Formats: sequence, structure tokens, C-alpha cells
Amino acid sequence: MSIASDPRLLTMAKACVESMGDVFGDADEARRSPMHDYSDPREIATACVEETLQDLAVQLDTSAVYPSTLRDEYAGILAEIPKTTDDAALAKILAENAEWTSNGARVVVRLARQYGTSVLRSALAVADAMGIEDGDSKF
Repeated sequence: MSIASDPRLLTMAKACVESMGDVFGDADEARRSPMHDYSDPREIATACVEETLQDLAVQLDTSAVYPSTLRDEYAGILAEIPKTTDDAALAKILAENAEWTSNGARVVVRLARQYGTSVLRSALAVADAMGIEDGDSKF
């Protein structure tokens, strides 16, 4: 599913437009913008869109499914080892540094090598939609 079809974006867009207040010339006092320092409608719109995009970035960074801290953790671990490290050594490093069991780490490395981000991203989305966190393997 593309991000453009995410219904949360429509909700965020509507909230963003609503937060702009009376930049559309409808002269409704109830829609007066909370951003009193701005007089140019473009400045108000820009500030509101910026705030909405910051909210979206926070939501993406704090996603329970794939938070930026998890990406950063693995990137940090992998940055400290040679790119030529074999899979067994990589699994050992993940088990030691990322709280995986030895078997779980081997499976994660094998899945990464075998399927890559394209397939695994789709599998992650399907598992999330199905409400599957640990799966049948119980690593």
C-alpha cells in the first residue's frame, strides 16, 4: 500500500487546513488562526503544513512496528563490523548486541540475505495488519 492511500493522511490534511484558520477569505471569526504573528496566508499555510509534517515524522519515528531507534540500533551495530563478516559471525554479533537468541539471530540474518528489504517490508506490513508480533517461531 502506498503512503498516499493511508487514510490517516487525509485526517492529518484536514486538521492541517483547519488549523490554518481564516486564510481562505471566508471571514469566519471562529476560524481565526492561533498564529497571530502571521498576516500573509501563505505564511500561515506554510507554518501549519510544517507542523503537520513534523507530527507525521514523530509518528513515523515512534512507530511500534519499525521505529527509527531500531533502524539506528542495527545500523550502529553493523557499522562497527567489516562488510566481509560472514553470516555466522554476524548472527553471533546480533545475539550479543541486539538481544536475539542465537537461533533467532541466524534466522534474521538468513531472512535478510534471502529476501531483502522489498519482500520483508511487505511481509512486515502483512504481519502488522494481521496483528502478528512474534509469529509461530517465538524467537
